[in-house]
Amino acid sequence: GENTVIYGGSSEKEPFVYKNLSPKIGGVIVVAEGGESLEIKGVIADAVSTVLGIPIHKVKVLKMK
Repeated sequence: GENTVIYGGSSEKEPFVYKNLSPKIGGVIVVAEGGESLEIKGVIADAVSTVLGIPIHKVKVLKMK
């Protein structure tokens, strides 16, 4: 079963959150125009690594066909 618990004053009621779970990312594949260029691959891989907080070796950039 599932129960929603609401708490707070009469005008501001919020659900009680027991635990927030985020998915674990094992790796990322990006397909992009210009993906054959080492410079473009590096920029894209660095950006994805930074945004997702994963090591750069878990990012693969491929060229779009």
